Amino acid sequence: MNSYKCYLVLLLQAISLCVFSQNRPIHFQHIGSREGLSELNINCIMQDSRGFIWVGTRDGLNRYDGNKFKVFKNIVNDTNSISNSFVQDVIEDKNGNLWISTSGGGLNMYDRKLDRFIHYRHNRNNTNSIASDLLVKIALDKSGNLWVSNQKEGLDQFNIAKKSLPITGIMQPMQPV
Repeated sequence: MNSYKCYLVLLLQAISLCVFSQNRPIHFQHIGSREGLSELNINCIMQDSRGFIWVGTRDGLNRYDGNKFKVFKNIVNDTNSISNSFVQDVIEDKNGNLWISTSGGGLNMYDRKLDRFIHYRHNRNNTNSIASDLLVKIALDKSGNLWVSNQKEGLDQFNIAKKSLPITGIMQPMQPV
């Protein structure tokens, strides 16, 4: 009886070696300007904690809900719009705020509750402002600091909780514009 069990186990193992799984075809869904994307040159993509896909382009910040896009662009004389439509990077902090780096418009924080952007711009008369408005990438560290790289002046560290930049070892408040 035990020898039959051994033969049965060996037979099943031999059969399993001969069986091949089927390859599933890979399917990509192409999403472009026909679906509402503002521009086809993509600089960054991220998914937030609410499931939205955020796409930064040279012509705005695009929020995709799986069906349609909502596009955020700079509107001249509207201080609640994003400061520049050339979006380089986007990141979400632990409070659910979105931080957006732009090329020429500095740093933006998107306030979801009020559906508006808060701008942090370079001001050469204020040492507590960011070093440049020509931003590239942004990153968050474990302490909740936002690291902002720019094209001309290197790197800024921004304490989100205190809304401040460390200047000569002392945290100085950075005022939105």
